[in-house]
Amino acid sequence: MGQDFERGLGAGYPERVLRHALYAVPAATVAIVAFSLLVVGAPRPVVGARLRGGPTDGTTPWSFQLEVVERRGASEQPVSGRPVNLELSGGRDPSATWSGSLDPEGRAEVGLSTRDRSASAPTVTVTAPWARRPLARGMIHLPRATWWGARHERGGTVDSPSPGPLRLRVSPGRGALAVPFPTPLLVEVRWRGEPVAGARITARGEGVEVLDQPPATNARGRTRLIVQPTSHIAALELLARDSAEATGRWYATLPVVGGALHATSIAAGAIEVVSPIPRDAAYYALIDERGRLAGGRVPLAVDPQGTASGRVTLVNPPPTAWLVVSSEPDLASPGAVGWPLADPTAAWLAGTIDDAPRSVTIPETLLLDGVRPAVELEAARQAQVRRLTALFVAMALALVVLLLVLRVERAAAKLDAHLRRAAGVAVAAELVPTSGRSLIAVGAAVLAVALGFLVLLLLSLLRVA
Repeated sequence: MGQDFERGLGAGYPERVLRHALYAVPAATVAIVAFSLLVVGAPRPVVGARLRGGPTDGTTPWSFQLEVVERRGASEQPVSGRPVNLELSGGRDPSATWSGSLDPEGRAEVGLSTRDRSASAPTVTVTAPWARRPLARGMIHLPRATWWGARHERGGTVDSPSPGPLRLRVSPGRGALAVPFPTPLLVEVRWRGEPVAGARITARGEGVEVLDQPPATNARGRTRLIVQPTSHIAALELLARDSAEATGRWYATLPVVGGALHATSIAAGAIEVVSPIPRDAAYYALIDERGRLAGGRVPLAVDPQGTASGRVTLVNPPPTAWLVVSSEPDLASPGAVGWPLADPTAAWLAGTIDDAPRSVTIPETLLLDGVRPAVELEAARQAQVRRLTALFVAMALALVVLLLVLRVERAAAKLDAHLRRAAGVAVAAELVPTSGRSLIAVGAAVLAVALGFLVLLLLSLLRVA
């Protein structure tokens, strides 16, 4: 067989094939490498989902914020208007499922009414009919103590020394103040620890407008006034005088939150959200000490005053809950504030409660991230393409070397045969010995077949999403 192969190489056609192969293999290698790196190995956008919410071991129904994005390099774009599905499994009850569509910002509010919260770390799977693989899958675990421990509270008594026999305690009625929204301030006047009734208070502000002078203190020494901050740095002075002409003074900077949105209850379950500047939307989450109860996006419309407002309808919200509002979907902006739904003024004036409620803010917590695994999977695919390309180049180089050696040996054998004939020496075979060149030829054929399979592997990676 080897002699037949060598006699074939002695013919003109195989000689041309060998010579052309030495030019074709490098050219084909360059083309395939360019195809693998620029087409097969080119970065591709990946799609993944993120799930945010509250504690997973609470007693409230499940409430999540679902976000689906398409990531290309370092930039992300929302996947809007597409249907998605979410399945929550674990615990004693059957799996709970939710289906819906993404809003224009690629988000959806997910609510599951399952009663079983026995699994503190359930498994969540996010799928879509237009995606080959799940957009996110994994266990979620957030203890209520950890979630509640991350809260940011505002409010309480604003400390200030009170010269004079009368002592004044001042607290924001809703825990915080925001420009330019009217807010109640709760004022208590005491003398030697006892409440002072009938004390008259005069208010004067800097960076804050006093909308009305407070009435005289009641039998519990309490009264209230309404102020409207006009600057992020606002100071207020209060002068108190009782019927015996005893006086007291309070002066302090008010806790104004810069850039905060405002939320007030205007009817049963109806909340008005107002932004101090024009914007298209605001974001909210309804929370209490048990967990996240609801959330979503509020479209805003510009008012004639230059602000933007919208309304949220809540179903049976607990009176002790807070509505966290922010200009950012994750509720993590510096101006995010959790406003108490209940108005405490009447209860505080009557002495039913001793302390004004505080503002409680908790940002949306990331429970499950399906974007990062998708990015890592795409990076692994690109790395595999680069490895196969490097292997292809190495094998193509080996094939070129074998073809070159084969051609050099063949040329040397022809020259040797020519010299022998010229010297009158009888030559039994023109190309001898043949065993080494036969092995080289077989090796070249094996490398050529292996290169073909590598091309098929690269083409299969082209199909990997």
